[in-house]
Amino acid sequence: PSIKLDMIKHHLPYRVRWGVFPKNLRKTCEEMLENDIPVIFSVCQVFNFLWKPAGLQLYRKNSSGELVPCTRARSHYMTLTALDGDEMTVSSWGNKYYASWKEYEHLVRRRSFWVFSNIVKVTKK
Repeated sequence: PSIKLDMIKHHLPYRVRWGVFPKNLRKTCEEMLENDIPVIFSVCQVFNFLWKPAGLQLYRKNSSGELVPCTRARSHYMTLTALDGDEMTVSSWGNKYYASWKEYEHLVRRRSFWVFSNIVKVTKK
């Protein structure tokens, strides 16, 4: 079953669609977060360059609050829960990570096709 059908079935006051143009990506994410709607987004690297690391680098914070690289997301859906400047707070498999908005935007624009690396846009009716 799709998200759209579930929303219709349960009479939820939202509209759902896949994707926005890259120029509207950040603005749409910020609007959804301001309305307490978490952002489901995808990471999909289509253009694989052998000399560059694949996917989106994910970080954790150490005891002094510094971001430390811990893993990479490849062909994966995650939830964006906060966006502060360049820092994205994301959830994946119930774990909290951080990522760089600039790195995600670079992946969307240069290393993927924006139709694949995008968001589920949810708006109120």
